[in-house]
Amino acid sequence: MGRARKPLSEQKSRLNESDREQKKLAETLISIDDGKLGEPPEWLHSEVAKKEWNRVVPTMNAIGIVGSLDQANIGGYCNAFAAYVKVGKELKGKQFSKDENIKLTRLEKCYADEMRQFARLCGLTVDSRLKAAITKTSKIDDEIKEKFGDI
Repeated sequence: MGRARKPLSEQKSRLNESDREQKKLAETLISIDDGKLGEPPEWLHSEVAKKEWNRVVPTMNAIGIVGSLDQANIGGYCNAFAAYVKVGKELKGKQFSKDENIKLTRLEKCYADEMRQFARLCGLTVDSRLKAAITKTSKIDDEIKEKFGDI
């Protein structure tokens, strides 16, 4: 499996002008819809998942890094979050046998890992938001250079 492709703004290699223009065109061709997600999908597992959706999506819409194609990943994150919270409450509230406690702890870790994976895909981690911010600032810099030249 090859390396994941990076947006033009994140590439550190030196590209000639032709390659740069080609990559810029490719990025514009894959741009998604208006970047807005609305109400939680009906297939979310619980009210906790829907509340998490309503907490996360408005901020992501404001940042402008999501679109309708991201709905499944954000929904997956919300469902994993709800399951994580549910297992955490079970562990907190009761006494279990050693085997049951180990089983629930492993399940909690599994949901935490799933949440982290979906969070990375959706731009919910600090690292992924910083990458998106770098992309935006690079575009602003490019617009300024186009308008005023290389000052």
